[in-house]
Amino acid sequence: MYGSATLVMNEKVNSMWEAGKNVYHFGFGESRFPVHPVMADALEKSASKHSYVPIQGIKDLRQQVSKFYNQHFNLTSNENQIIVGVGSKSLLYAVIHSLPGDVILPVPAWVSYKDHAELNNRQVITFDLDRGNGFQVSIDALAKARAQATPGPCMLVLTNPNNPTGTILSKENIKAVAEYCRKNDIVILSDEIYSLLTHDGFTHTTPAQYYPEGTVVLGGLSKILSLGGWRMGVAVVPEGEIGNQIIDGFRHIAGSIWSCVPAPIQYASITAYEDSSEIKNYIHTCGAMHQIRTQYLYNQMADMGIPCASPQGAFYLYPNFMPWAESLKSKGVHSDHELSLHLLEKYEIAVLGGSEFLDNPDQYAVRLATSYIDAESDEAAATLVRAYQQNPNPNSFIQDHHPRFKAMVQRLGDFISSVN
Repeated sequence: MYGSATLVMNEKVNSMWEAGKNVYHFGFGESRFPVHPVMADALEKSASKHSYVPIQGIKDLRQQVSKFYNQHFNLTSNENQIIVGVGSKSLLYAVIHSLPGDVILPVPAWVSYKDHAELNNRQVITFDLDRGNGFQVSIDALAKARAQATPGPCMLVLTNPNNPTGTILSKENIKAVAEYCRKNDIVILSDEIYSLLTHDGFTHTTPAQYYPEGTVVLGGLSKILSLGGWRMGVAVVPEGEIGNQIIDGFRHIAGSIWSCVPAPIQYASITAYEDSSEIKNYIHTCGAMHQIRTQYLYNQMADMGIPCASPQGAFYLYPNFMPWAESLKSKGVHSDHELSLHLLEKYEIAVLGGSEFLDNPDQYAVRLATSYIDAESDEAAATLVRAYQQNPNPNSFIQDHHPRFKAMVQRLGDFISSVN
């Protein structure tokens, strides 16, 4: 599959919809809630900003981003450490391009990390997250991966909350990883795009709190404010030599290819990082809806006996269907990819196989993104927000406003019945 597996899946589902086919879309992690009126107004007011702006980002935005991260995540950054990119993907690519060494990936890993490394001609070394311990990072497994790397500096990419598992690395685990990386010449690339979408009882911790001189924090507005199409990403780089290397490399890439993030987007995004009560409340509202939807599907799968880590953040679930491996093989389904095709063709459920996330295809794992269902159109998504604001009761929210979600659960139950 060429290009991002998630984007390819989304295009495929849209083509099927256009052809009049029914698909329950759990294959694409786009937050579908409406643009908040404050953000829409800010963009409209910024429409006249038509000139080129600095490659690294306008100063007012970088100052606001710095304040935001310092306030929310206990950092001590300044605007000179902030880079504004075309989504966090461009920033991640630029960081890998700018720093020396191999790239270590905990598996399962988001679909684009390996591509970023290979596009930069970097060796990729993988190790498994601890499935028996909520997909935490095992320091022993990390050490074995480090031993396989070329001597000298290297990079570790972390996603927290995690995509595809929906789990969160604990504060203790983050601290242990940060301490190990400091001692072993590893720069952490910390993808924190879901950092404000933690579920009740869970909190996000950035390794930059413990290892500021060797951690690059990556984020943006796509998930927390449903602004994926704005392509607004930010990075907080360390002070000193590592940060300077990254900024120089980014300026080379951005200046040669896209020049700058569009000026209207940058000026409008200042509003998002001002931490106003309206924006803060909307992020909380959207996060609550994501949690209800994700928890609902998790509970339904648990009732069916489907093994799955409990969701703690974002809007993902990562079940596996190993209990039915022999039955699946008898039906000609021998891998997670074939399982995803089977679910799409026979049950109209779109998912991504775990091997897209570098997992072993024999695990029969798939990623389910709960962010799209019953929010396929802008009107449907806006209706969900209004319904939740009028009655935030989780049971009513699902039962009264998620007909396609409930239909999908029925289809999933039919599938399980077919393999029992």
